[in-house]
Amino acid sequence: MANKQDSQSSLPEVVTEYLGEVIRRMRYRKKVRQEVRDELEGHFVDALKDIEEEGQREYAARKLIEQFGEAKVLAKLIRRGKKRCRPWWRKAMVRILQTVGVSMLLFILYTVWFMTGQPTVRVDYAKVWSDITRPAVVDEENAWLDYEKAIEKYVEADAAIEDLIKKNQKERKEWVRFGGLKAEDQEKILEWLRQHEEAWKNLTTEQQEVIQQCIGNDLVPFLNLETRKALPYYGNFDREIGCRVKGILYNKWVPLRTRERKPWVDSEKVPTDKLFEWKRDNRVPENFDEAVAVAMVRKWMKRTGQKEESVFEGFTKSEFESLQNWVRQNEAAWRDFKVGSLKRYCWREYGYGEDATEEERWLISVLLPHLGHLRNISRVGIWRARLAAERGEIDQALEDCLTVVRAGRHWRREKSSLIEQLVGLAIFRMGQGEIVRIVQREQIRAEQLELVQQQLKQVYEGGYPLMDIEGEKLFFLDAIQQMFTEGGPGGGHLIPRQLMLLTDMVGSAEEPIFVSSGLCIVHARRDATVAKALEIYGQIGRAIKLSPYQKREKEIDINDVINSLPRIRYFLLRYLVPAMGRAGDLAYRGKAEYEATLTVLALRRWELAKGVYPEELEELVVDGYCLEEDLPNDPYGAGLLRYEKRGEDFVLYSVGADFEDDGGVHNPRDIWGQDDVGGCDRVFWPVGE
Repeated sequence: MANKQDSQSSLPEVVTEYLGEVIRRMRYRKKVRQEVRDELEGHFVDALKDIEEEGQREYAARKLIEQFGEAKVLAKLIRRGKKRCRPWWRKAMVRILQTVGVSMLLFILYTVWFMTGQPTVRVDYAKVWSDITRPAVVDEENAWLDYEKAIEKYVEADAAIEDLIKKNQKERKEWVRFGGLKAEDQEKILEWLRQHEEAWKNLTTEQQEVIQQCIGNDLVPFLNLETRKALPYYGNFDREIGCRVKGILYNKWVPLRTRERKPWVDSEKVPTDKLFEWKRDNRVPENFDEAVAVAMVRKWMKRTGQKEESVFEGFTKSEFESLQNWVRQNEAAWRDFKVGSLKRYCWREYGYGEDATEEERWLISVLLPHLGHLRNISRVGIWRARLAAERGEIDQALEDCLTVVRAGRHWRREKSSLIEQLVGLAIFRMGQGEIVRIVQREQIRAEQLELVQQQLKQVYEGGYPLMDIEGEKLFFLDAIQQMFTEGGPGGGHLIPRQLMLLTDMVGSAEEPIFVSSGLCIVHARRDATVAKALEIYGQIGRAIKLSPYQKREKEIDINDVINSLPRIRYFLLRYLVPAMGRAGDLAYRGKAEYEATLTVLALRRWELAKGVYPEELEELVVDGYCLEEDLPNDPYGAGLLRYEKRGEDFVLYSVGADFEDDGGVHNPRDIWGQDDVGGCDRVFWPVGE
């Protein structure tokens, strides 16, 4: 070490500076730099050891430096040489580390660029939407101004009235009233009881009391006879009696529902302990289910033995007066509502909430609070019609129903939002459904029926509208410009914070930022997303114009169109495109109900004129009671709705969502037969509550 320091101190200063510059510019590991320095110093020491005079030593040193060359160049050459002399594994390791480092740097830069992306909003889709839905007629024909007045004057129903309405709706859903059956159907029920009375008589007094205690609490006991240990469980009486009565009337014995329910633990109300003892001790009565069915039918007959004479049956005097008072409080609102319903069109400019910030001005956040108010005023109209019918003012009752129908039509316009179309459909069905109930319940003259038929026909002179998805397409295109950057690879990328904002706006669970970021990285770019969206909306637009029967024949399922998309790559499409298949089917159901109502009115006119109903629906066209295009098509079958004369009456029905003809069986808890709980059809006449 001492020799090394001596050699360094004996070298001229110019050499020391030169060596320091070379070593500094090498930019290499410390150990290697020291080795190079020692080697270079050795060269200079050997070259200058025989020169003693100081001036000559410095002169010789400068000559040597000139021979070595510029420090920068020498350092570069030495560095290259050292790199070439590395072992292969060290070279590989260096390359790997360099690659990783560069990749990490690029990833960080990409992430910063990706996360800080900004949307470019160029189109005000709320204005576009308002413009394309604006009819080219004078403002005096716009119903919205009148509806707006009606909404301002509307008096909300208090909690007592709401409970009363809900109670009435629930009671009207009871499957069928024994007192409302025809004589031959009542006889079928009585004959069935006579045939199965023995099963009840074979029970002991204690066994009968146990079953009656369950039935008295509106619960149907089930005992699983396949195992002794399983506890008894219960079904709801109102749900089970419909299946039982249907089986008796139509000779289609439907088993009691076997969906297991939790045991009822209140032993003071339901004798679960007794039922358990029967199972445990193998003392379950013979024909237990048959005996339970007898008890069910007896209770149903006692509860519904009288024919319903009025929709207000069961209302107390104070309840009836409260309802009347609520309807009277809304007379001013109803007058404006009626004036609006008679106008040619309804247009309201779409806009954002007053408190919406620039970042929240999405088309998806456009407020439509008026729809709920309009539906409530329509309810006023229905109860107003029922009160008028109760007073015998049938013309007034029918006119009120037509007012509701016309109001519903206003929101079924082209390019409107899906929610507007669905609310319009619900309002329309509310009005036309009440017309049919009035026709069934009241004695109506032929000229009244003809006038209602004409007015109802005029509501949709251009044909009944199906669902339109142009408005929904605008929602998606606006979401694209709000959530993607513009330009760059693929037209732009999905922005994580905008995705989080969307999930927050629609009320779904907010994902962590790293989850949103990962999804945005793998999501399709803007151009691909727009192209796929236009393709999907095109497929859906064509499919919703087909009836459920046509889609079944062509094996088209709209939900499959969406579900077939890659879950992550096209997340936005799967997330934002609504359930159009269901909406399309609802439109066809509304169309069938509309056409069925026109047909019922024509059939009633025929019967009043000729004393009997026609053998075939086509006879209505021949004799001028309706046009051929007015005959009702079955959305779930080929051709027209099923029509049969039955005694002095008739039945008009669709085969329902199971696509099977069950002979006109009605179930008010599943009126379209879509829940697959047994054979039932959508019966339009006679009216099922």
